Amino acid sequence: MQPLTTIIIARNAEDTIERAVQSVMDGGRDWPILLVDDFSDDQTVKRAQELAGEQVRVVRPDQHIGTGNARQTGLDHVETDFAVWLDADDRAHPERMSLCLNALRATKADMVIHSASLKDGKADNKIGKLSIPNFLMTPAGFSWQLERNYSPILCPAFKVNAARKVGFDRSLIACEDYDHFVSMLLMNAKISFLKYDCLDVYAYAGSVSRNLDRHQAQLQKIYQRHSPKQITGYLKQQSCIDGGISEAVHAFILASRAVYAQDYDQAALYADKMDPEDMSVAVPYGRPFAVLKLYILGVCALKRQDFLSAKRWFETCLVKEGFQADVMNNLGVSYAALGEISEAERAFVNALEIKPEYLDAQMNLKNVQADQQKDWRITSHPLRFFKTRSVY
Repeated sequence: MQPLTTIIIARNAEDTIERAVQSVMDGGRDWPILLVDDFSDDQTVKRAQELAGEQVRVVRPDQHIGTGNARQTGLDHVETDFAVWLDADDRAHPERMSLCLNALRATKADMVIHSASLKDGKADNKIGKLSIPNFLMTPAGFSWQLERNYSPILCPAFKVNAARKVGFDRSLIACEDYDHFVSMLLMNAKISFLKYDCLDVYAYAGSVSRNLDRHQAQLQKIYQRHSPKQITGYLKQQSCIDGGISEAVHAFILASRAVYAQDYDQAALYADKMDPEDMSVAVPYGRPFAVLKLYILGVCALKRQDFLSAKRWFETCLVKEGFQADVMNNLGVSYAALGEISEAERAFVNALEIKPEYLDAQMNLKNVQADQQKDWRITSHPLRFFKTRSVY
């Protein structure tokens, strides 16, 4: 038996489980598969067992809570030194297991991240490639992962003993993989990159992974778990690495995390520490820190319903940077809340001219045109300029 197990978390995945299991088998009959059946009431387990026989071992959590509990169950039951996650609706490339295992051994890493292809779940055609952003691969580049997730996938290969040291939060029903990743990072886990496209990630329009409200609720909990003291300790440690991180990066990461945690007073305090004249560029956003400072202050004002201040912050963003879709959307919300309806509509239209697929602006424009003065969609964090899974 190979010393790397593919762990598949599944609940009612009868339509895709054979594709996932077969993809591991295509790499060889000696790669073990651990199927964590999260109380499926369909043919998921039967189809996996009929296809893979003894190559697949099935375990079940004590109770159905969600993905955090299911992943921890998999981590508890894996019997090899190394493992890799595979979602039940995705497909591993045949060489994935051997490439990941070789990378883990060669680099002595605790975790290996690789690129992936994004595919349409219905048509099975390729939408694009999910590449690892170059800035993550710079010295101390992974510090940005503490602000938000920039990795194209969070189903990495890993050293089992290292992953068990931090484990998964069993109570999380979404974003548990990001939470685990951050915990590994704060433990000073060694992370290595594999510049191969080893996985097909399937996108479905109605997937629960697209439930942004649910994700935001889980992210609030996650960002409250690790104290600013922990984050600051890690960032200061990274500042000693060649190339390090600047004070602007440090302050913005803390401010952004506070917004996710919905602690807007604290977020504003962190943003206030940023230099209003700092026009150096925050790499993940391709935008100056001086603008990100204004953006955070504007979001905090919106969340505190100080709409006049929010309007001023976002209008100042326009002066410093020109039109940006996220700034126009939030400025439109400020106008709408102040009763400046025609200005709000114009701002939402401008946002969509810049970024036609922008969901927040689409919903806000629809509301303002229908004269529905409620449920305004605030974009709490600046939009990233590189492609992510959000393209679907």
